[in-house]
Amino acid sequence: SQLLATIGKTLGVVGIFLAYAQFEHPDKIEFRWGILTTIILLMLIASPLANL
Repeated sequence: SQLLATIGKTLGVVGIFLAYAQFEHPDKIEFRWGILTTIILLMLIASPLANL
């Protein structure tokens, strides 16, 4: 079903991010995760504008 496909895609993306966090230098992780979080939050805030 569509729900299982969405869950699978989400788990895949999260798995990629967690795998990246395992081999990246610890000092760079905090900055890059902060940038990633900021971008995701800005996309969520701007998403209603896409429906105009």
